[in-house]
Amino acid sequence: MPIFNRKVRKKINGIEVSVYEVDLSSDEELNKLKTFLINKIKRIKLFNEAESYADLLSPPNLSRKFGQALHERIKEICTPEDHKIKWFDVKRSFVSEFMSQLLLERKYSCLFFEDADKRINVTPDQIDKHAPGIDVTGIQYQNSEFKFVVCEVKASGQSNIPCDSSELLLKDIEKARNSKNRVSREILYYLSKLKNIDIDNDFLKEIITFLADLICESVSTDALINRLVFFPFLIRNNGKIIDDSNVKDFEGFHKDKLKDINLNGIIWSFEDNIDDFSRNIYEEALNDL
Repeated sequence: MPIFNRKVRKKINGIEVSVYEVDLSSDEELNKLKTFLINKIKRIKLFNEAESYADLLSPPNLSRKFGQALHERIKEICTPEDHKIKWFDVKRSFVSEFMSQLLLERKYSCLFFEDADKRINVTPDQIDKHAPGIDVTGIQYQNSEFKFVVCEVKASGQSNIPCDSSELLLKDIEKARNSKNRVSREILYYLSKLKNIDIDNDFLKEIITFLADLICESVSTDALINRLVFFPFLIRNNGKIIDDSNVKDFEGFHKDKLKDINLNGIIWSFEDNIDDFSRNIYEEALNDL
């Protein structure tokens, strides 16, 4: 896994913001990041199912050539189309959300189960759409305590600070904070997926019990909020953020207005064009299937 270096850690309006960087000038670190993302995309179940369909149609039923053609056609059908506005490109969403998971796993003791990952389990009819609800959900296990992860992800290469995505990110966090059913439905979705796993360890049983407790506690918004952790997550291609220790992308966030929720602002200072990077990673993954 790539090494994350925290370059900035400071508070703005009572909100702690951390800025991280992966040294993309290092071929080793860049390759580690690419390998993680490519493997993530290759584990999208649609692509694995495509291979299984082809296997079913291997000789003696049909020619091997037909099976290979079917595999390639299913892969083509299940590839998101490039959006004319790169900001709305679904490939960009897949990659940026997988990037957020990687950092949260490495630096914030978060766990993400692919059985409950909306991106990994996307269906053919939804492949060109942005996943509904909260971008990234998971479990944080820290100091022997579970919290449910609510992570909203945006990316921007704009030179202005704050960038336009900052306001949208705040609105997403406020929407999750102020609508208990929005979060509760995500918890229920996560629970419904994990309960289908063949449980063979006590830790997973504890997580399922935690999620079930959250469903009951969600009757009270305050009780639920105390057991959530929010991560507004920005991927930024702007060198001034580190050079000037500038975290004003979060200047719209105010601790008092967010009612003392557990929140950690994160900026991944990314020295590349996230639009082109995402498309290239996705294409590399498809070519490797």
